[in-house]
Amino acid sequence: MRILPGSNPALNLEAFAVQSPASAPPPINALYLRDGLYDSMTRKDVAATFAAFKGQTATNRLALFFHGGLVDKASGQQSAANEFRAYEDCAFPLFFIWESGFGEALAHHLPLIFAETIFGRVLSHAMDIISSKLTPAPSVAALTPATETVAAPPLVITSEDIDAFIHAVQSDPLVQNEAVAIARSSQDVNAALAQGVARNSMVLSPRTLLSPEIVGSVRGAFLQASPAASLSEPALESFPFSVGGALQAALSIAKAAVPVILNTIKRFALGRDHGLPCTIVEEILRALYLANFGSAIWEEMKKETEDAFGPDSSRFGGTAVVEEICLLIKNKPATTITLVGHSTGGVYIGNFLQHVDQALTMQGDTTTRFDIVLLAPANTDDFFAQQYVRSRIRGIRMFLMKDEVEQQDHLLTKDVGPADPSILGNVYPRSLLYLVSGICEYFEGQGGDGVHRMDGFDMPILGMDRFYKNAATFSPADYPNVGFVRTEFPSSPGDPAFARVLSPTDNTTAPLGFRSTALKHGNFPGDQLTIQSLRECFQNGL
Repeated sequence: MRILPGSNPALNLEAFAVQSPASAPPPINALYLRDGLYDSMTRKDVAATFAAFKGQTATNRLALFFHGGLVDKASGQQSAANEFRAYEDCAFPLFFIWESGFGEALAHHLPLIFAETIFGRVLSHAMDIISSKLTPAPSVAALTPATETVAAPPLVITSEDIDAFIHAVQSDPLVQNEAVAIARSSQDVNAALAQGVARNSMVLSPRTLLSPEIVGSVRGAFLQASPAASLSEPALESFPFSVGGALQAALSIAKAAVPVILNTIKRFALGRDHGLPCTIVEEILRALYLANFGSAIWEEMKKETEDAFGPDSSRFGGTAVVEEICLLIKNKPATTITLVGHSTGGVYIGNFLQHVDQALTMQGDTTTRFDIVLLAPANTDDFFAQQYVRSRIRGIRMFLMKDEVEQQDHLLTKDVGPADPSILGNVYPRSLLYLVSGICEYFEGQGGDGVHRMDGFDMPILGMDRFYKNAATFSPADYPNVGFVRTEFPSSPGDPAFARVLSPTDNTTAPLGFRSTALKHGNFPGDQLTIQSLRECFQNGL
């Protein structure tokens, strides 16, 4: 499934309140990057942009826009064209237009994974086990004196549960048939490596996106149990079906899937779940598919936002912008600069702040500060606390969805709520940020038993209301950075320069600059009231 211009569900161009007839912003207002390097432009183009800003007298406000990482180039251009039209009379915009492979991988891989037989059958069997644990037993209230309370049974997975789950998956004929088909169509991992295929993009069987380790295990189990194991390697696809081979191949999948039920129950017990079926979906992706989808791709996308600030401004566009800003502030000190980031644009801004702070400090400037507007930022609370240089920030206004609204924002679709007809919406009825929190970020306490041991299963994300609301689960004592973020962004700000705006707002009472009606992650840049709020921020500050 290819993301087509105009239909990118991670950035809903059709929902833009302001539509530009142009398909791209003026070249003087755009910085095109790929892997941090200039894309069909040069250092001279960046200098020309800043010369144009210094030469105009309409505004003293320069606005740098950083879009999210799911946006392809054509969608990024159209979004920038729309935003240019929305803001050109109240700021001088410069759009960082970059694209990563994460959006393509997400849009292409997830529907295929969700449609796989193995995924569907493991999900069904895990749901049977987990649902029975979460469903209350028949009430005993009638047999209990009114003065007594009945404690809820602890959420645990027993060895009997594990055995039942393994048996259910192994004996499932659909799993057996598919496991055999995968084994027959697979290649050896060493052969793939010899062909120069990278592990994080390795697909050992054309039938599946299962991780190479899982496919290798299925292949080995089938070969070991097959009566035809003495046949030469090229004849693998012609191996006859055998009950023993099918059972062993299916067993290898069943064993690999055991962490799905173990981790799901742990997460529910600790309050770190994302509801059913989303928590199980995340755990299946983690246990069986993570090598071909998940944190490796997400980390590579984030790395692109850092790569833009490489050491040579003749090659790296972010560094060129930092250099030009340092010159601009020297020559035009009345300039006010606003940074606007949507989704992974929040990561971009954190990296920008680190590098511009170093450059300004080197020229003796310790006073320059930036206004920041964040739209559903996808960076973690930890990243915010570590990367956002507080001494360089005049104020931040952050727009995000109320958690009950975000739970109806189905992944990469235009629909919301239970009527969503898409396979993505039906299988994973949560937002992109829920998925990022659930499987894409590394966790701090890997291998330990402390409070952070489940962070990679439910990582606190700056732009998610969930982590502001759940004070009991994410206490400041255990999560100092979550506590810091809550303090920085109160929902009813005493200091409006640091404010958290929960969409949809009550627009009869919300002041100008604090309004939004976005109901989906991808709708914030084009939401009419959010645009009005940004215009207020540009015209009157935070």
